Amino acid sequence: TDAREPIDTLTSLKVCASIGSHKAKMELWSLAWNPDKVIADEARKVAKKVGINDFMNPPTPRPECLKPHALTHGSKRLQRTDPTKWAMRLRDFCDFIEGCMSTQLYKEIKNSKKPFERHVTVYDINEYFVIPWTRSSGCGIALLMNPEGLSAALMLSHAWGEDVEQLLAAVKGHCDNESIQDDTAIWFCTFAQYQPEDGAGPSIAEQIQLDPFTRVINAAKHGMVAIHTSTVDLYDRLWCVREVDEALSKKVPLKAAISGKLEKEIEERYMSVFKAGGSSVDALEAAGIQVHTTRAQCHPKDKDMLLQQLFARDGGFKRIDQDVTEFRRAAVIDAIVEAARKTVASPDTNHGQALRALSTLSVEGNAKARDVLHGFLSQGWLETLAGQGSDGAYETLATLIGQGDDKALGAIRALAGQGNKEAV
Repeated sequence: TDAREPIDTLTSLKVCASIGSHKAKMELWSLAWNPDKVIADEARKVAKKVGINDFMNPPTPRPECLKPHALTHGSKRLQRTDPTKWAMRLRDFCDFIEGCMSTQLYKEIKNSKKPFERHVTVYDINEYFVIPWTRSSGCGIALLMNPEGLSAALMLSHAWGEDVEQLLAAVKGHCDNESIQDDTAIWFCTFAQYQPEDGAGPSIAEQIQLDPFTRVINAAKHGMVAIHTSTVDLYDRLWCVREVDEALSKKVPLKAAISGKLEKEIEERYMSVFKAGGSSVDALEAAGIQVHTTRAQCHPKDKDMLLQQLFARDGGFKRIDQDVTEFRRAAVIDAIVEAARKTVASPDTNHGQALRALSTLSVEGNAKARDVLHGFLSQGWLETLAGQGSDGAYETLATLIGQGDDKALGAIRALAGQGNKEAV
């Protein structure tokens, strides 16, 4: 609406690029591809003044793992027809993100944010890396890495506003824990779809018409992993709600991968209520188990379609809220149990509240909490902590004895035999 705005923007970018800003150079280069010819021509003139003369190759060079020269007519046909083939190996996924992170451009994007928002999102990765590096190729990152296509074995559901470093850590941690091999073909929408909207390949709308998410979720033999980070709530994104409900309703294997930072935040919220005397139900509510899927958002052009699809499913949003909340509840409890396990396993921390939380969850029927306590019992760690005077350890042993655990009774007897007054 403001005739001066594009000129002012180009002037600002020219100044920043002239003093070495990688971010400004990439933005100038991208503006040179603007569909508005007037803006594109002006951007090219400005770009040339700061030394950008090659408009086929972005200022931050493509990594060698991307092979536009290896693309065939078959590759481009796959991008237009078969979303289940838009996958990449797990190791390539990790290498690509780490490759982005190693650039000066990435560091500048991160440092340009406000201190409390200093993280690079998947939106940033898409704008500054994926789109420039795939422009004019007609294929997304996945097919540029594997021009013949790979059949998706595992889908990652994620929110684009997440911290990409937390995303990577969550994926790596989950795959290590689940013994998922690094050559497993994973499907990650940002890298799967062709993003530039430049006419060289299918538009986003044309790719969505292929119903890629439903097809991939139902075709992936290892199912789906829902990525949770601290910077954005997965279930605030309507696409993620749709994906998780699809997996749950079709009985597709579905697991949660939670970043270490979010795991810590969940534990802190849970324990703050638990320490204050709140019930386990109160503490879980504070930890964030409830999901209100009707509040989720997406791009305006997709919203009507997604809402219609979700309302048309059996039970509508009420049933979806119940199912997704139950999935989230299990993921939150797993995070609490894992964080409490780490606290108890550390010799230099206060174990009492963490042990009480594990005991409470175990009594409420959580198998993972029960297994963790039995592990500490078998290792002799509960007996050691009790011998050091830990009230939490005594209470946990008493809880296990109340559940008929002979090993716990044996540990108390052993301590009593050593003259331990609390044990007696």
